Amino acid sequence: MQNAIDDLYSYFRFLKYDPYSVYSSFCASIKYPISKNTSSGYRKLQAVLKAVLLRCTKATLIDGEPILKLPPKSICLKKVDFSHEEREFYLKLEADSRQQFKVLTIQEVGLFTR
Repeated sequence: MQNAIDDLYSYFRFLKYDPYSVYSSFCASIKYPISKNTSSGYRKLQAVLKAVLLRCTKATLIDGEPILKLPPKSICLKKVDFSHEEREFYLKLEADSRQQFKVLTIQEVGLFTR
């Protein structure tokens, strides 16, 4: 999940999905259980979301017909050459990104070893 658990509260409130549309109830039933015991808390959240969310895939059918007709997938690869300036920019961007990734990885490992 990309967003914080608290972000789900606004959806429950907008949908008026009781009891989770009341913040104290949302915290007691979802937020605090996740912070105390992640696996069981997320199982509870998953059960709640399963009742609320409609999950459809491109293979989902209604009356034998796909709910969404997509055009066939088309992949077109083109090889282009960078100019000297573009190549320098790209290589610097790549090096900076690799360095940031290393720093974040070290920080994340540090979080798990404390």
